[in-house]
Amino acid sequence: MAKRKPNKQRRKLSKEEQRLRAIYAKSLREFSAADLQKYTVIEKGIPMEKVMKELEQIQKTYKPTKPAHTGKILTNRDAKHVTKGSKTMAKRKPEKARKRPLSKEERRIKAIYAKSRREFSAADLQKFTVIEKGIPIEKVLAEVEARHREYLRKSK
Repeated sequence: MAKRKPNKQRRKLSKEEQRLRAIYAKSLREFSAADLQKYTVIEKGIPMEKVMKELEQIQKTYKPTKPAHTGKILTNRDAKHVTKGSKTMAKRKPEKARKRPLSKEERRIKAIYAKSRREFSAADLQKFTVIEKGIPIEKVLAEVEARHREYLRKSK
């Protein structure tokens, strides 16, 4: 699900949208493995030999509507255009895009990153992956509820 901007309020859903959401949520809860099994049964299809035979027949009887282009393709490596029969087309650009040279600052940063990757060890990784004991959720919820009750009492 896409994140929404923190200050942007959600638009109110119409009755129809609310109804559809409720139906969708209910169907998700009620969908079972048996239902899934119904939709994943492999049905018998058309044999491949029959399909290939029909395609070959179509190919034999196929006649193109336009005659094939018979003009010679003239190319010149230094030219910016290629002449094909009576048509002139722009010359293709190379497949691989050219990279621009890195600036001095970019090369320096790249070297720093490479050095830090080489020096990063399993021990360093272990420091960041240790699971620390946290605060129990019951305690946090109790504090939040107490403050909420206090806020409600003050606002009355």
